[in-house]
Amino acid sequence: MASPTPIHEITLKTHRLLLRPYRDEDLRDVFGLRSNPKVMFWTKPEAEESQSREYLEARMGEGRWWSFVVHLLPTEPVGAIEDSSLEPPTTSSKFIGICGGHRLPEIGYLFDPAVWGKGYATEAVEGFIKAYWDTFPDGFPGLEGEDKDFLMAVTDKDNFGSVTVLKRNGFEYWKEKEEDDELTGGKVRLTVRRVWRPGKG
Repeated sequence: MASPTPIHEITLKTHRLLLRPYRDEDLRDVFGLRSNPKVMFWTKPEAEESQSREYLEARMGEGRWWSFVVHLLPTEPVGAIEDSSLEPPTTSSKFIGICGGHRLPEIGYLFDPAVWGKGYATEAVEGFIKAYWDTFPDGFPGLEGEDKDFLMAVTDKDNFGSVTVLKRNGFEYWKEKEEDDELTGGKVRLTVRRVWRPGKG
């Protein structure tokens, strides 16, 4: 029997998208995304490529990460979890964003403004949630207590696009939290939503 695929080498497919692990060669795309003021409107855009390299290297290492770059498939494959040794579908597949767990059970996502409004963020989050509970039915390794039983996301209350994505994927209001605002130097109140594992909540 073949050994199971290491968790940081798993690739996901949805109807229109390929979610695969980060690679060194993703630096240019990741920096292009994370330095875009429209994408980073609710936080501080990255000014130096070295910042995106640090971000990339963290997600390629061990820790409470299970994150992916998102490519738009030129065809419409049937959804499945596959080994990341899978070759990219064709050279015409397009990088459109990033999605996944960071500081799990927290998740996050960023998408190229050129593809906003097409449902890709909703589809990517939906695919991630399903794969997460299929892969980690008892919660991500290292999580304890109730943290094993839900995924959460933090948004500005006025980030209506992101709130819509979360609501469509079953995230419900949980609480508010206060954090330092990188843009103003003051404080900002953020909304926390969460979705329970199937059969819980």
